Amino acid sequence: GGWHDAGDYGKYVATTAVTIGRILSLYEQRPQLFWDGQLAIPESGNGIPDVLDEMQFGLDWLLRMQRPDGAVYRKLSGTAWPIGLSPDEDQQSRYVYGVSTPETAKFAAAMAIAARVFQPLKTELAQPYQQAAEKAWSYLEQHPTMQVDWVDGDDSGSGKYLSSETDTETSLTVDTDDRFWAAAELYIATGQPQFEQYVAKYLKRNDYTLFEWKDPSALGMTNYLFQTKQPIASNIRRRLVSKLQKRANQALDRVNQSGYRLANDRFIWGSNKIAAEEAITLLYAHQVTPRAAYKAAAADQLDYLLGRNPFNQTFVTGLGTHPVRHTNHLFTRAKGIYIPGLLVGGPNNLAQDQIASANLGIRSYIDDERSYATNEYAIDYNASLITLMGLMQSYQ
Repeated sequence: GGWHDAGDYGKYVATTAVTIGRILSLYEQRPQLFWDGQLAIPESGNGIPDVLDEMQFGLDWLLRMQRPDGAVYRKLSGTAWPIGLSPDEDQQSRYVYGVSTPETAKFAAAMAIAARVFQPLKTELAQPYQQAAEKAWSYLEQHPTMQVDWVDGDDSGSGKYLSSETDTETSLTVDTDDRFWAAAELYIATGQPQFEQYVAKYLKRNDYTLFEWKDPSALGMTNYLFQTKQPIASNIRRRLVSKLQKRANQALDRVNQSGYRLANDRFIWGSNKIAAEEAITLLYAHQVTPRAAYKAAAADQLDYLLGRNPFNQTFVTGLGTHPVRHTNHLFTRAKGIYIPGLLVGGPNNLAQDQIASANLGIRSYIDDERSYATNEYAIDYNASLITLMGLMQSYQ
């Protein structure tokens, strides 16, 4: 079970959890966007929206990554990059790699959302998801400081997904953002005061950021704000609205200063995902305080991803007249096939692969299958794009 994370065949708890969280959040808020038979998958016709069947595929793998004590392993992968091989040809042994509190917290959050979503549809699934979330939280309570089991050599055939030379954000040096996301989702699921107290304490010290595996707190904030299952203290609601509006207004300022009306000015690994998440933030702010400028700026981000950029290119395979053609993807390269619907990472000023030109900002990109730093797709990129397009559709 589970999904290959990106262009490689590794499976990672961090990106699987945020992918599930992002898409299930959209389903929870906009269920009318999804139905059974929508995706023409083998499970179509079972009475469950196809997107939930697909999420179950990831969720069931996550369950297998949890230890009996509640801790969650970080990833599953081989020890070498299987260049030129399709998944069925990659016969190397695969291993699970150390537990961590950030992954355990992300796991708890994703499971709590899943329990809520599946409860009215498949009670037999909702219960084990909720139990897994609570078991993970129990482990976090027993280990109040950040724990990451990593040794040199763990990443010889897979991504690190920890603080590194590439990923330098300070959020990766703590796990409070991950624990907050878990607490927010568990409060919505259970209404227990301990989770509300954690949320209130975190909000006093932390701003609204963009939702990503490096810092998933934003999804906890918006899910908490928009949920209707549990009461929300007035002071918490005010803080959430204020933080969301502050972030959206900052994005709006950047849009108005950009020739491409782009809200993102950080051209790092996965900059296209950042653009999509900035747009989602703008739409959530529009939901709280309707402003035509928020909605228009969100549409600008989608326009950028779909061709209004220096390359006159759609950053999604198979979409438009000039889409990405040469994704960095082991399977497509091994078999010489083309998979439509993949959002690639986009401009990356560091261009770590030395294929794209570095230090050109928005122009540090190349449509080349060797460019893993700019032209690789990832499941969490697609989750952000799906959410952005779903929200845009719901506002039409």
